[in-house]
Amino acid sequence: MKLTSDLNTQIVYVLVSSSDDIYLDQFWGSLYSLRRFHPEAKVVVLADSPTARRIKTENTLSPLYRLITELQEVDVPESYNNVLRSRDIKTRVRNLIDGDFFYIDTDTIITAPIDDIDRLEVKNIAMVPDLHRLQLKDNIWDVNRVKMIYGMNVTDSKTTFFNAGVAYVRDNAMTRDFYAKWHENWLVTVKKGYYVDQPGLFYTNNAFGFIIEKLPDIYNCMGAYSAHYWTDARIIHYLDKGLPLRVLKDIPHKIHRAQGITEEVEDLLLNAKSHLSQHTCFCSFYDLAFLNGAFCQFFIKNGWLYRCIKKINQWESEWRVRKLNKWK
Repeated sequence: MKLTSDLNTQIVYVLVSSSDDIYLDQFWGSLYSLRRFHPEAKVVVLADSPTARRIKTENTLSPLYRLITELQEVDVPESYNNVLRSRDIKTRVRNLIDGDFFYIDTDTIITAPIDDIDRLEVKNIAMVPDLHRLQLKDNIWDVNRVKMIYGMNVTDSKTTFFNAGVAYVRDNAMTRDFYAKWHENWLVTVKKGYYVDQPGLFYTNNAFGFIIEKLPDIYNCMGAYSAHYWTDARIIHYLDKGLPLRVLKDIPHKIHRAQGITEEVEDLLLNAKSHLSQHTCFCSFYDLAFLNGAFCQFFIKNGWLYRCIKKINQWESEWRVRKLNKWK
């Protein structure tokens, strides 16, 4: 594929998948949406050997393979499961390829041209604050995990916990050292029984004097937390939480069942901003944090408790309606 002048920065994905999961289908949807705006951009995919072999050999995946510029196999420990393999590659990306790159997670949809990234003034690394929260006081859960894993007591509320799902990364000695240390710190995380990569990212960023710069939020609009940036969103990151994006989260399952991009899926991808859940409503960050918190999740997971509370709320609402009608 020949590079076009509209997007010169190479795009990088990390993919580890098997036939019984939807990670490949997530990637297919993301890459398909990217190609709508940048059909000739350079797209490099870093994958473990089984995933790369599957893409190259399965006939049903040939349309996907044609969308990839370069498919690079990466050696990973045989004992790792797919989650560990993916994080292992992700924390090593900078030292696996040459040149500046723009990394994108697979659970994303590109909703507008992203050629502006060619003109970003980034010295080393740029990312969007996790869930669009600038201050650590709004990231208590993440701060506690850093403390549990590394024994680091974070008290500076001006520091930021960044989301690693989208990143602009320069090619220089600093960023290569940063990624090497991030991988090393991630291995510590794994030994402590955690598979996540962001605590290690924060710990590394702290050790390097907080070199990560803020990427414009429109390049990583994170689920239900991104209403402020939704209109101008370039990349939607639908994540694991956020009921308003349930329709978008169904896209990989539709691709998986159809073994490709159907007209329905194409419409969902090309008009992603319009496909919020029918019952979407606005709520504050603190309301959403409460609903996603351990207390509420406990009641939701314990079905009988949740049903009881829901029934009580329904009765209370009906009582209010009857009371209002009485006064009319």
